[in-house]
Amino acid sequence: MKINTIGLLVACVILSSTAFTQDGEITVVLSSTTVHGFAGINYGMDFAIRNVDTYEVHKSEPLNPLVSKYTFIDNLQSGRYEVVHLGSHEFLRIDSVVQKFFGIIELTKSESYFLGNFRGKVPIGRNMPLYIDVSVGAAPKRLVRVLRKRKILEEDQELIALPSYERDSLMLRPIK
Repeated sequence: MKINTIGLLVACVILSSTAFTQDGEITVVLSSTTVHGFAGINYGMDFAIRNVDTYEVHKSEPLNPLVSKYTFIDNLQSGRYEVVHLGSHEFLRIDSVVQKFFGIIELTKSESYFLGNFRGKVPIGRNMPLYIDVSVGAAPKRLVRVLRKRKILEEDQELIALPSYERDSLMLRPIK
């Protein structure tokens, strides 16, 4: 009798954890490069998004830990999100400029989203701002191939490009 009860409890835990993780199949991806000065090229910008209802913040990670122009956040729950950070460690804070630029993003179950191609430039000098140009459209084919190869994106899934933003550029000031 005790073994049946334990087996039943284990089965319930497994089923409930499977049901809980079914909704967490949302992925958000960003493509970016940043030029510092004349020739200092950085690949990939960090970004973070926050659930509007729960205030839970999710931080991006690069597709390749060494050098990658693609960063992503995986296993998100359905809901309304806002981008609260964009850039590198020099710009790491919740930024109202970024929040206003992206607005509220509605993420639905089992979808993958592409935020766009971001190209940043930091002029030579100390405490210079980061100027970012944005182009939204279809995700690069190479990115889709890499996501499928790493099983982040299923074979039958496509990256959904978010609609165009109100502006095609923004400027971020560094933390002083």
